[in-house]
Amino acid sequence: IVPADLSFVEWMRKYIGFDPDGPVWPGYSSGGVMAVPKRAIRYLPVEFYARLRDQLSGSVEPEEGHYAERAWTVIFSGLARYLPEEASVCVSGQ
Repeated sequence: IVPADLSFVEWMRKYIGFDPDGPVWPGYSSGGVMAVPKRAIRYLPVEFYARLRDQLSGSVEPEEGHYAERAWTVIFSGLARYLPEEASVCVSGQ
């Protein structure tokens, strides 16, 4: 596994636009068992997914891949936010 440059909390804030230290955490689906309706996928713009893909494509087994697995519920529950690169800071409560 290739170690991440960011902690899980920092990564969630930057790439998912969600603060895991905030009051809501919807849990996660381990083991890669997930089902998502089309409307949940289309909730976020293509740029969100392209940025996430680019970030995860740096190595064969990035630690961020484990972060992404834990982020699925947040991403597809409507809690994730698309934050352009230059504004990729999520403050607790936003």
